[in-house]
Amino acid sequence: MNYFNIEGYIALSEEKLKEIVEKEALGVVQELFKLLNNNFQKYSNAVSILFHKMEQIAHKPLEKTLILFLKKGHQLDHMFKLGIIEYISSEGLIQALSDSDSNLFDSIISYLIYSRTSYHIARLFYRIRNFTPISNDTVTKALIKYFEKVGIDLFFQTKIFENILQEEEFIALINAESVNFIEKFIKLIGESYEFLRDYGDFFNWMTYDAPEVFFEKIREATPNHLEGKILNDLKREDKNKFLYILHSNLLRFVRLKQVISLLSDEKSNFFNLFLEIIKDLIKENDYILASLGNYFYSLGELFSKSLKEKVLRIIEKSDLDDLNTLITLRWIECLSVDELKELFNNPSIKLGESLESLLKEVLHNAYDSEEIDLASLANLFYKIHVHIDNEYIFKITEVKDYEGENELKEDFLYYLAVSISKVRNEDADSLIKLLKLIDSEGNFQFVSYEGKKYIASNNNLNLEKKGIEDIDQIKNLSELRNLTLLNLSGNKISEIKGLDNLTKLTRLSLQNNSIKKISGLCNLKNLTYLSLSNNRINEIEGLEGLFNLYELWLNNNSISEIKGLKDLENLGTLELYSNDITELKGLSAQKKLWRLSISENKLAELKGLDSCNNLHTLYLGQNSFTEIKGLQNLMSLESLDLSDSKIIKIEGLESLKNLKYLNLRGNIISKIENLQSLMSLVDIRLAANKISELKGLENLTKLKTISMGKNMISSNIIHQLGGYRSYEEGYVKDAQKFVKYCTEIREKEELRKLKKLEVVQEFEVNKYITIKLEGNVTKIYLKGKMIEYTLRGDFREICSDFQIWSEKNYEMHFFDLKLSFTLLKRLAEEGDPIAKRVFKNEILRRLDTGNITEISNLILDRYLDHLDFEELERYADNLPLLNSFNLLLEKEFLNIYLKGIKEHGR
Repeated sequence: MNYFNIEGYIALSEEKLKEIVEKEALGVVQELFKLLNNNFQKYSNAVSILFHKMEQIAHKPLEKTLILFLKKGHQLDHMFKLGIIEYISSEGLIQALSDSDSNLFDSIISYLIYSRTSYHIARLFYRIRNFTPISNDTVTKALIKYFEKVGIDLFFQTKIFENILQEEEFIALINAESVNFIEKFIKLIGESYEFLRDYGDFFNWMTYDAPEVFFEKIREATPNHLEGKILNDLKREDKNKFLYILHSNLLRFVRLKQVISLLSDEKSNFFNLFLEIIKDLIKENDYILASLGNYFYSLGELFSKSLKEKVLRIIEKSDLDDLNTLITLRWIECLSVDELKELFNNPSIKLGESLESLLKEVLHNAYDSEEIDLASLANLFYKIHVHIDNEYIFKITEVKDYEGENELKEDFLYYLAVSISKVRNEDADSLIKLLKLIDSEGNFQFVSYEGKKYIASNNNLNLEKKGIEDIDQIKNLSELRNLTLLNLSGNKISEIKGLDNLTKLTRLSLQNNSIKKISGLCNLKNLTYLSLSNNRINEIEGLEGLFNLYELWLNNNSISEIKGLKDLENLGTLELYSNDITELKGLSAQKKLWRLSISENKLAELKGLDSCNNLHTLYLGQNSFTEIKGLQNLMSLESLDLSDSKIIKIEGLESLKNLKYLNLRGNIISKIENLQSLMSLVDIRLAANKISELKGLENLTKLKTISMGKNMISSNIIHQLGGYRSYEEGYVKDAQKFVKYCTEIREKEELRKLKKLEVVQEFEVNKYITIKLEGNVTKIYLKGKMIEYTLRGDFREICSDFQIWSEKNYEMHFFDLKLSFTLLKRLAEEGDPIAKRVFKNEILRRLDTGNITEISNLILDRYLDHLDFEELERYADNLPLLNSFNLLLEKEFLNIYLKGIKEHGR
């Protein structure tokens, strides 16, 4: 090609361009890269357009050509900048990386180090490792090959340890003789280990996530200048320096025998200082304690005579704090059985009574927490029970009413069970034996997944958010034949299988997974509760024979039709909000249905509910119907939500004599006369309509709560009421908003019925948010859980602000931005359909700002997971190609993120 007319190529028809690319893709790509090399700024936009067009119509030949460039590491800069690398599939990347002559890996990492970002490599590895399982070894070899060449100085700067390395890959890296990682690491730290603080991400990773073998290798290294530096600082007996070493996990870099030598030194105060610091850490429930316990776990023969004597002297004092410190450090476990027996039988020491008191104290302090770890204490109890007094554990756990309401045994069993999943496998085995000894009724059983043990207590098993991909891989699950409750929500499960033997199961939670088809449930005849919300299900099937099912949750799926419910005659609750349902057919067998939620669908009419005459609660909000027709036979209905639809006129509700709660907010209603017959109404929501007068409410004597905000009524003849006011027998919860938004009130006599009522201590904004005044502190509760946020100001004003914010559909500009965004995220996760919509819009708005920091935070904090793929794709397509190099990297990362979702789901 003597002259490459890029504008002409862009103007070609798809058929002609496809023909050219299939014949001479290499030549076209070479010419495009030449243009970029000559004048990137001038041609980048046109080249991007042509590459995109070629990828759409001739993907295979284009990908094949790009792989050739990748293998040689050519034009990598342009591929990254313009996102061209994304036109190569995961398999293509594997092929390029696997080529023995390829320098691709080196080129990519060098490029990333130069640009000070790890997004690309992190996401590339994510694609390679997770999308194509065979490639793990390829990644490991490439890592070793890279660090052989460049050393480990840049190990910290790339954040490769945090974003990329899996544990087995890191272990392979530090074991590779050609890399010599440990020696270089010690040399790099040199005489000043404080430099680790400068690399905060690595420091945190080392403290919390680095495998034990990393520390073992450093402890075994010779010479080890790092160990000498730490020991010298410990000998100074400086409390602040000591705390720094402990919190930095630096003690794990020192051989245990060296620390024991310091502790055993009679001339030093190190032992007392150490115990004093540990006692303080125990009181603070410090995170480093578990690590210290593991560090001293292998004390064994290293337990010197001097140190043992010090420990025995402390035990003889019978001080509970000191005793707890020794147990936490696992030093008492290092005593021989004979030594323990002597202590246990010594009437002046009363070790047994001290341990019993300690157990009571520990359980009392941890009563409201499930984070307690009883491993150290329980291991000691097990040793005493088995080797010294085989009735001991039964004696102490039969002590009752130590807090006036709970048995010690029950609490001990519960917290012991909780701690099993937190400890190393060797400890877990002995704790399981102890649990089985005490638990004569067999309330606790165990399963494991990928080597980690989990407990089923009282026939309940909670495996929420454990990274499970395949139910079949949960060992011993099929043996739990008495299991009644199983929680597998928040995992990565794509298929329901492996549950056939769990015939006594009554509750099964599988929400927040990747399930596409309902199957594998036919044996679960006793099932009464099934949750499959937030999956990828598009059809209701596989529920045959589940005659006892009472609750079925299918929210947030892609279901377009209600069917497959014929056998579910006992169904009481059916949740179908946020699907694609267009009509209410398929419910003829649900004569016992008590609650139906079908909000946020595509209903144009309400026909199909005639047989559901037992309904008490019905949610139909956020649909497309304009008339209320089809509800006249629902005589038992007590709560009805018709919000955020397109209703013009209130009609068709006259027969609902038992209706107590009615939500009509967010429609186009102008008159409310037809509400007069609903004499049982207690709560009515009419906000955000076009109502201009109150006529129609005067006979509703049971009405307690009314919402009228954002209408055409106003307060020019109403005096400021202040606080909350009674309305007949109850109160107008949002009286301030009621007053604020009024424009005209004709029923002056109604004002005489308004009496002053004291400000309530609790205000329900909507079904998700409640504001409470506790003491002098105003707190936010979302679905019963307190949100950690400080609210300042008058309680009434805060309630007023929240009510307006809710009625304004959570508009961001009205409220504190930080609090709004935090609450929106939580509300969206709780399933509030309005919050989900507003939250999405706010994320998209922030993306549109083009702010680098904002985009980075949204990506790294996984806010983009709340968007649909189409929304992400539309954003990425519209992102302007700016000159900012960093922004181009952000775009590249987002493109990879998008492609990953598209190819393999979230």
